[in-house]
Amino acid sequence: MRHGGPGRGFKMEEERLTGTQDIRLFKRLLKYIKKPYWRVIAFVFVLFMVTSVFDISLPYLTKIAIDDHIVPPYRILNFKDYPELKQEFVNKFKGEKIEIESDRYIVKKRDISSYELKLYEKKGILEKGLYIEVFENKEDISIIQAKNRNFVKYEDLSKFSPLMIFKIRKKDIDSIKNIALIYLGILILLGIFTYLHMVLLQYVGQKLMIDVRMGLFSHILKLPMTFFDKNPVGRLVTRVTNDIAALNEFFTSVLVYLFKDILLIIGITAIMFKMNIRITLIILALSPFIAIATTIFRKKVREAYREVRRKLAYINAFIQESLSSIGIIQVYNQEKNNYRKFDGINDDLFKANMRQLMVFAIFRPIIDLIRAFAIALLIFFGGWTIMTGAFTLGALAAFLSYVEMLFRPIMDISEKYNIFQSAMAATERIVILLDEKGEEKGNGKTGERRGEIIFDDVWMKYDEGDWVLKGISFRINPGERVAIVGPTGSGKTSLISSLLKFYPVQKGRIIIDGVDIKEWDTCELRKRMALVLQDVFMFSGNFVDNISLRDDNPSIERIKRSARRVYAHEFIESRNNSYFEEITEKGKNLSQGERQLLSFARALYFDPEILILDEPTSSVDSYTEHLIQRGIKELLKDRTSLIIAHRLSTIMDCDKIIVIHNGKIVETGTHKELINKKGLYAKLWELQIKEKELVFG
Repeated sequence: MRHGGPGRGFKMEEERLTGTQDIRLFKRLLKYIKKPYWRVIAFVFVLFMVTSVFDISLPYLTKIAIDDHIVPPYRILNFKDYPELKQEFVNKFKGEKIEIESDRYIVKKRDISSYELKLYEKKGILEKGLYIEVFENKEDISIIQAKNRNFVKYEDLSKFSPLMIFKIRKKDIDSIKNIALIYLGILILLGIFTYLHMVLLQYVGQKLMIDVRMGLFSHILKLPMTFFDKNPVGRLVTRVTNDIAALNEFFTSVLVYLFKDILLIIGITAIMFKMNIRITLIILALSPFIAIATTIFRKKVREAYREVRRKLAYINAFIQESLSSIGIIQVYNQEKNNYRKFDGINDDLFKANMRQLMVFAIFRPIIDLIRAFAIALLIFFGGWTIMTGAFTLGALAAFLSYVEMLFRPIMDISEKYNIFQSAMAATERIVILLDEKGEEKGNGKTGERRGEIIFDDVWMKYDEGDWVLKGISFRINPGERVAIVGPTGSGKTSLISSLLKFYPVQKGRIIIDGVDIKEWDTCELRKRMALVLQDVFMFSGNFVDNISLRDDNPSIERIKRSARRVYAHEFIESRNNSYFEEITEKGKNLSQGERQLLSFARALYFDPEILILDEPTSSVDSYTEHLIQRGIKELLKDRTSLIIAHRLSTIMDCDKIIVIHNGKIVETGTHKELINKKGLYAKLWELQIKEKELVFG
């Protein structure tokens, strides 16, 4: 029908986004996350909580293995010069304490708090050396005996035989073995839970993508023709495919994992504070530098991303335009000129990509440097604290793992920020499309099945343009055949568009079977009409699909009956697979006449009361025109018909001919009456007669 101007349409992907609306945009899409999906998502969150606990527990298991079972556990406290501290120690100490002498005790290091260790170290109460319990005396080793138990310094343990060392440390070895098994078990469970949440996330993501795509496609099908005049089909296809895929990637790769990252950060920070507040605060002192670097990165990469999207849109548009007009380019020898232009656009895209790459290339090393600095601070302060007795080797090892885990989500930003940006742009475009107002459906009224058409002083224009129909008034009785003729641009197609409710009329009324089309239920109104265009569109599939328009339960007998009545059955049956022969893209394996006859069969299949034919016999040879005319006669039987034609010879036997010029009706009558009037119709008839004489001599 009508192809409008370019218009603005909805926002293109290369336009600037409004970041403050990101949350609002996603709220609009939450309605697609149905109740069954919420249950799956809730289960995924539970899995995330469990896996987060497992992740956090692994470094702590390492700490336990080192501090409680690898490093000798015992230290000696000597309260000789501090009787008041001794009394306080005896009264409050809850761990295992073994009295060696009146003022000396051997205790497990893990039972002493970091504060007490620091205090005892400062006052000289904590004796140097680590001790381990042994089961027998050895003459060349200094052994401390207390309550029938023997303890030796850790460095003296090497003087025992390997078998004896194994016996001495058997309890620790068994404990380490158990810890290793627990560690392995957690890793296995982590693998299982990770598999489960990945599968479930992809399931929800795919289901969500299906629902959003179905909702979006359903909405597009309900949009008015004015919308499609302003928006290229390629852009709409991108909305339904690429943009929704970008949402799925964001949901499954970024959004849900953000919850796990937050859990990990909270859990790791809490564990680190519990292990050593001072060192944790030293590490967290680097947070402002991370925040500054991330903020700058976010701003710069967003600008770079937009620039890449703009340049990519330009290159896609240029390629599409060049390929669509390849014939013109080759005829006028413009290959080199187009190549040079493409080279410039391609170079602009390269530069934009390099600018984006530079932002990432700077951000990652900065975060790596901050992480390395954090590890250096940890090693320095942690090592010094170990030497003072306020920190343990196992705690230092655990801290190193926790620092790596803390920086992991930050490093993910550089990899996932593009996904986030793409999802934001995609969401905005989808929401803007969903906000487009759908086609007016009328007030649900219907009329009797008669086929009466009345135009009563109809005025119509497209958008803010000039009037294309100006005071059109006529009446078509049920069963009448009426032709609409006139020069190109006179308003013939606009008249048909208004009748089908593709475009609204601004003044006047169109009445179908006694009911104003504004009140008609749009779907019911169009069920009573059939449109046969000059350029017949063929769908992918076979003849059955194209005649029934992919009806879910097509009647083969009804299809064949329709094809026979319009003389299409013969050429269909001549194909190898008859009605199930595959039709190539746009029906390229069919002639123009065959496509036209199929369109007649299609119209008959749906059995309308009103038939509209738009130039059905143009651009075909005389034999094909004769065949089509036979099909038209069968098609028009007992129907109200409106025929738009340039070939006046095809409408000579119509009941009425309406002549339109500049949006107005200038003549009405039969062929003979209009010839006798010697007006515009007579002039058009005379021109066509002269054209035939010039062609055929």
